[in-house]
Amino acid sequence: MLKKINFRISKIKIMKIVIPPIFDSKSKYNFLPSYIFQNITLNVGAFNYFVVRLFLGILKILVKIRLQAITIASHAQYKRFLPQEVVDNVYTREAENYEWKHHRTTNFRDTWWRRIAAFYILNLARERSLNKIKILDLGTGIGLSLEEAFKIFKDTSLEVEAVGLDYNTSMLEQANKVTLPRMARNGLLENNKKEILFVRGDARNLRGIEEKKNGFSYFNNGEFDFITLVCGAGGIHLPLEAFIEQLNVLKDGGYLIVIDIHRPLFHLNEHWPRLLRFFDTNLFQYLGWKEITMPLVLRDLWGWLDPTPLFYLLPLTTDIKNSTGFAINYFEVISEKWWFNLPVITTGRLILKKKKYSQDELFNRVKVQNELFNSLK
Repeated sequence: MLKKINFRISKIKIMKIVIPPIFDSKSKYNFLPSYIFQNITLNVGAFNYFVVRLFLGILKILVKIRLQAITIASHAQYKRFLPQEVVDNVYTREAENYEWKHHRTTNFRDTWWRRIAAFYILNLARERSLNKIKILDLGTGIGLSLEEAFKIFKDTSLEVEAVGLDYNTSMLEQANKVTLPRMARNGLLENNKKEILFVRGDARNLRGIEEKKNGFSYFNNGEFDFITLVCGAGGIHLPLEAFIEQLNVLKDGGYLIVIDIHRPLFHLNEHWPRLLRFFDTNLFQYLGWKEITMPLVLRDLWGWLDPTPLFYLLPLTTDIKNSTGFAINYFEVISEKWWFNLPVITTGRLILKKKKYSQDELFNRVKVQNELFNSLK
């Protein structure tokens, strides 16, 4: 009798928390990782749950104060992707303070992400024996990614022509008024060798096929050697349309480089400070992602929804007419230490190469991409 009572008490103390998959697809795709389709169950003690909740409540207040995000409006009504006008309003609001606020949002790690993208470009250009390249930086904002890239390119003989594209006019104004003059003062620009232009455009209509708007820039098929998308994928409305455009303005053999936030891999254990190992760190990661990173930092502050699915949808981008598509050159997911030096945020780094496919491969890729997109949770 006593054993039964103890068993019931211990059973009450254990909570089961089910983390839903990224894609709710019943189909099996051998070339995709199983973790994006699986529920993950956390068995959590009641005391641990209480401690994590208490710690997260304090952390949430501190993050809001740090990011000056106490009074910003919620975008909780948008379930999949935010309308373009909502994202545009967010960046108009944040344009003048974007640089320092974005650094604070990422605990200053965004600077290194931008440099990493530049090192990828440099290494791939050397691999292909390219002496001159043309880069398109999508969602360029105030031009920070290109500024960091040109710091890396400065001490090389590589000739670089770069275009920074953004939809928001306030961000572009800051790029031309603040970032570009700063780059010139620091000797990052050089006539006919290292040049940059900031322009307005729509990532969903890079070639102007749907319509051409006044004040927008458009590009030709196969115009760029590299496209970079750093900290911007989650703000693109109707991303599948944007993927096709990115594929087409790349040269054959060209590369798309994406660095952005990725949902934590909850089935992997992280190294935490010894003093904090007494509570469930997987639970902390999950609730931190669900209740702070996603709703506060990404959705409400920057107008993003979860960029994670795009790391698995983008490689399947296909242009049947031209028999081309993306192929994965490199992909990794890294858990980084952010607020209070804790591993609570994960980033993904993806390099895609434009290549030719057979007709059977093309149609299968389109089918799988559409199935995955329609199964998004």
